[in-house]
Amino acid sequence: MNVRLLLFSILALVVVSLRASRSERYEKNGVENIGRLPLEQPRYVIGKDIWQTYCRNCHRLFTDWTGPALKNIEDRWEKREELKQFIINNEELRKSGHEYANAVFRSWNQSRMPNYPWLTDDWVESILLFIKVESEKGDE
Repeated sequence: MNVRLLLFSILALVVVSLRASRSERYEKNGVENIGRLPLEQPRYVIGKDIWQTYCRNCHRLFTDWTGPALKNIEDRWEKREELKQFIINNEELRKSGHEYANAVFRSWNQSRMPNYPWLTDDWVESILLFIKVESEKGDE
């Protein structure tokens, strides 16, 4: 009985420490910040990590979910910079009167996508690269 309890305790500590180490990459002083991702990681891997942590809760690549499917998302936007702005702070882009951003908002029953003002241009590029590569691979 004591051996089982010991093994369970060790397993619990391992799980907690793994979650903590991942969490520490994204949180510093209570502010979300992914600036601690290792720079040597390929951009695709960084994009995948960000996607799985922040985007996948509401989006899928090939099917609509809580938010729209993101396969070939860049083809739906006239300007890449506006898509990047939408990812970082969609509320600001909508308030500026951006026609497409407001159309997306309305077509999704005015569901609010969170703003991610701490995302850098490089991180958004990493997310878009991940989406592009996965879109080219085919269905999920």
